[in-house]
Amino acid sequence: MKGSLVFVLLYLGSLAAQKLPAAPGVKTIALMQLASSTADAVATYRNDSRCYDRPVNPSARCSEYNPISRAFVMQGTRELAGYFIGETSVKLVAPLVLDHFGHHKLAKAIRYWGIGGSAGGAALSFAGHHR
Repeated sequence: MKGSLVFVLLYLGSLAAQKLPAAPGVKTIALMQLASSTADAVATYRNDSRCYDRPVNPSARCSEYNPISRAFVMQGTRELAGYFIGETSVKLVAPLVLDHFGHHKLAKAIRYWGIGGSAGGAALSFAGHHR
C-alpha cells in the first residue's frame, strides 16, 4: 500500500514537472478545483444525511474515513460547510503563494493533487461506500 502511494505521488510530481503544450490555465484549474471540492462536499453531506447508524451510535464512522476531517464533517451542516470552505481556500491560496515565490512546478503539482483528492473523495462518497 505504501509503495503504491509513493508511486502515485512520484507519478503526479513528474506529470506536474512536464512542460505540456496545451496545459490549462490557472483560472481553468481553479474552476476545476472548485467543482471537485463542491462535488466532494455535496457527496459527503448526502452520505451524512443518510447515515442510518446515527440515532443508535452518534460516534459511528458512517460517511467520512479521514480522521482529521471527521471531527468537523460529522458535527452538522455548518461545520461541514466551514470545513470544505477552509480546505478549498487553502488549496487555492497555497499554489498562488508558491507561484509568487517562484516555485511553479510545486504549485502546479499541488493544484492537480487537490483536484484529484477532492474528485476521488467525491467519487467514493457518491458510490455510497458506507451502505
